[in-house]
Amino acid sequence: MNRRFRLATVERLRTARMEAGGRELVAANTAVQAARERRSVIVARLEACHGPLRATPENFISVAGRRERLREELAAVDTEVADLMAAAQRARADWLRARAELRAVQSLHQRHIEALRHEEGRREQAELDDLAGTRSLHGRSPARTAGAR
Repeated sequence: MNRRFRLATVERLRTARMEAGGRELVAANTAVQAARERRSVIVARLEACHGPLRATPENFISVAGRRERLREELAAVDTEVADLMAAAQRARADWLRARAELRAVQSLHQRHIEALRHEEGRREQAELDDLAGTRSLHGRSPARTAGAR
């Protein structure tokens, strides 16, 4: 049996792909978190944006314009959050796929290692059987040899 695992290169490539996918997933989740934080800041600014109790028409128009601009920013950041969440879900799906593909090769590698162990055990047993058979042919048994000393 060939001692070298023939899919070692595939295993290394899939490991690298899974690690890269993990980095992409972390980056995507970080971007989502940052966008959510920006949204929270805009919401807080919008909630805090109100005019004085006695406002002039110019003050009222100014506050209304500021609130409208904040609503537009909020709508834009909501769209950004949705897009980033979708990208994070794709990154997670890609990472899960890469992990599953790596596990498949790792399973084959484990089977290869077990087959090598089994083959080595079979070889050792064959050598022991040969050795026992050789001693029997020469008229010596392991028990007689030990007692003859």
